[in-house]
Amino acid sequence: MRRLHPEELPIPMRRPVAVVALAALLSVTACSTSGGGSDAGGDGGKTTTTADDGKTTTTEGDTSTTIAPDDDPDQAVADAVNATLDNPRFSVQSEANLTVGAQKFQLTTDGSIDYEGLVADAEITIDGGKGQQGQLKLLADGEKLWINAEGDVGVTIPDGKSWVEGDADLLTSSDNFAPVDLIGVIVALRGADGTKAEGTKEIDGVETQQYSTTLTYDEAVEGAGADAEAFKSALSLTSEKPVDLNIDVWVGDDGIIRTFQLEVDAPSGVPLGGDYTVELTDVGDDVEVPDAPEASKVLTGAKADALLDKLMGG
Repeated sequence: MRRLHPEELPIPMRRPVAVVALAALLSVTACSTSGGGSDAGGDGGKTTTTADDGKTTTTEGDTSTTIAPDDDPDQAVADAVNATLDNPRFSVQSEANLTVGAQKFQLTTDGSIDYEGLVADAEITIDGGKGQQGQLKLLADGEKLWINAEGDVGVTIPDGKSWVEGDADLLTSSDNFAPVDLIGVIVALRGADGTKAEGTKEIDGVETQQYSTTLTYDEAVEGAGADAEAFKSALSLTSEKPVDLNIDVWVGDDGIIRTFQLEVDAPSGVPLGGDYTVELTDVGDDVEVPDAPEASKVLTGAKADALLDKLMGG
């Protein structure tokens, strides 16, 4: 069996980090994994039961809520992917952790985005191991956008400035600014087979249905269809043996994913592991318009345009 090498993996450091970082802010391309967000376990004081007909009921005190999971759980999670990617406004918290041999990589994202209004306030942090770290911040108010880059992100903002400015309309022409680029890991669910409906849970004020499934990485890539490249940008694994992905997902009664948890389950002898968590909140809510950075710290003009083109990859 061939050994795996870090350069074969989709960690942000594998290609210009600035592009991935922007993809992670705007499109949050790369990972978002383990940790973060809602506990997959039961809530205190609540009881969840599953009847023979597949219906799950969560009871707390004298109240109860019943969600009837789709007759075809595989179709239910696939539909949830589409509904989630079609939603233009949400807040996201994600953390991706990947271990290759003794080397560890991490990428975290935290922020809110309105794709239709071109409003954003997000931050991505990258830790590529061996002291290689970087951070990108993205602000957009519907008319202007600003990006701050620090550490190992592949670009340096010149002239003593800490922000680069451009028109918010640039986001619409970027190859990275789309929900599938930001949370593309969820399209793995399109390849699900044998999905099981579990219990229910309230997340962010919404009653959700839990589903669990296991599929191989190759099955996830194939199932992603036209979004296969977005999925591979979010999570790229190379192995001569099949690598399983164990996934738990919580889908709201509006059909939109609230929590997605993936665990990489590599076979014995393959030095690969990790997890990926995506949490969506404030789904459909207005995104607060951020304040512009201090003007004296902002780079504009031709130099700014050149940097934005590099950052946004399109």
